[in-house]
Amino acid sequence: GRIIIGPGPVAHIAVAETCVRKKLADIELDLCYRQGRPVPPELKIPMLCKFYEAGSCSLAGKCQYCHGREELQVAQLMSRPRGSDAGGGGGRGGQAALPAPAIDDRTSETSALL
Repeated sequence: GRIIIGPGPVAHIAVAETCVRKKLADIELDLCYRQGRPVPPELKIPMLCKFYEAGSCSLAGKCQYCHGREELQVAQLMSRPRGSDAGGGGGRGGQAALPAPAIDDRTSETSALL
């Protein structure tokens, strides 16, 4: 089905867009895992794989968790809300998987006219 967002305050639309982007990233992560495809580092859950750390992760690139500090940094960067300088989250709980658009105080109708 189609998703229609707006008209309304741009801040509300930005939040809705962030939620939709997060949900799409979560679905893509799940599809990679179910289909046995490698999971791109930007979609991984921003936590180190405990099995990888112990030297026994049998999933390799198909694992949803990060294998090494470099993957962890990429995953944390992608899960961090835009404008946050603090480190990434310890999970996907409520954080955007993709950077959120800039928030504007104007309404979408006003923005469309500019």
